[in-house]
Amino acid sequence: MDLSLDKFAKRLTLPPDLVLRWIREGKMPVYIKKGNICRFNKTVITKWAKQHNMLNSREKTNNIKDNQTEPQSLTTAMKTGNVLYNITGNNAETVLKEAVDKITTMPASLKPELYEKLMEREYIASTGVGKGVAIPHPRSPMLKTLKAPLITTCFLGKPIEFNAVDDKYVFILFILLSPTLPIHLQLLSELSFRLRDNNFITFLKSTPQPEKLFTELAEAEAKQDAANIF
Repeated sequence: MDLSLDKFAKRLTLPPDLVLRWIREGKMPVYIKKGNICRFNKTVITKWAKQHNMLNSREKTNNIKDNQTEPQSLTTAMKTGNVLYNITGNNAETVLKEAVDKITTMPASLKPELYEKLMEREYIASTGVGKGVAIPHPRSPMLKTLKAPLITTCFLGKPIEFNAVDDKYVFILFILLSPTLPIHLQLLSELSFRLRDNNFITFLKSTPQPEKLFTELAEAEAKQDAANIF
């Protein structure tokens, strides 16, 4: 079956740029023909969508504003979430508890539920992605709680054991909260892409101030756009 990239992405309620990246990285069983025409087997892509919990995302996002399903700026999400320093604790439970308590962009009444959702995700599998970084996030979007996505950057007072994939101690958390699944996947992809850069990891270890961090991210996004990576 053939569809334009835009129509195919719309069926999955995902940003076209993200779909194109996944296709090029071999993460999605779809081929791109000349003119950005997607060729796919309906049975195969349906099975893939079920495995990645995509089929329910259409129902969840049908009634939200268009700008909530469009690509979001990683820098904007991080500015919205703010930056926290010297988060203390000896394990995932205590560090996440203090981080959630210090988040300024969420009402205090919702913080116990957020902490519970973050720990629920950690009990399933650690969000320690390697290189001293963890990306805690709830298992499902927070449509009723959030109007816009946010990423709260948390520099820890000392590295802690987080059961990360590479067994390295974690020195920084990026708490990722999104109102929809497509936005979550897009921002997770963007953040993961940045974290592949060892120079960026070294930069993070310098514990930069917010303005310097946001400038670094904005410049990286601008370079990516200019290079037309997508």
